[in-house]
Amino acid sequence: MIELDGMAEEDLVELLDRLAIHRRHVAFSGGKVLSKGGMGTLAFPFRFGPVVGEREIATVGVSYSIPGEDHGQPCCPHFASGRIEQGAQDVVYQGRPVVMVGHKGSHWPSCGAKRAPAVVVEGWKVAY
Repeated sequence: MIELDGMAEEDLVELLDRLAIHRRHVAFSGGKVLSKGGMGTLAFPFRFGPVVGEREIATVGVSYSIPGEDHGQPCCPHFASGRIEQGAQDVVYQGRPVVMVGHKGSHWPSCGAKRAPAVVVEGWKVAY
């Protein structure tokens, strides 16, 4: 397990690059999430997560919002918000799993009684 707490920013950048090379892209504040009804962003600022280049790394429980969720129903478009519920079990910050591209969350309202899914689609990219 890799614990990010206490790592210097240079070491975090090196780790993020190594993860990205292996297609494990860590999510940050302002990163994109996608649902069937629209695109949204991870909340800023986070309460948890180390900072790299003035952006905080996302951990499980981070909220997101989708300002124009639209499923073609009479109630659409509408605002929706939720939380990311999945994270990497092998990369953590103060014991909280770090969120990466492909991790999922759920939100409400979703044009019905149950919560709607969303997936993180934007994360750290290697600078060449």
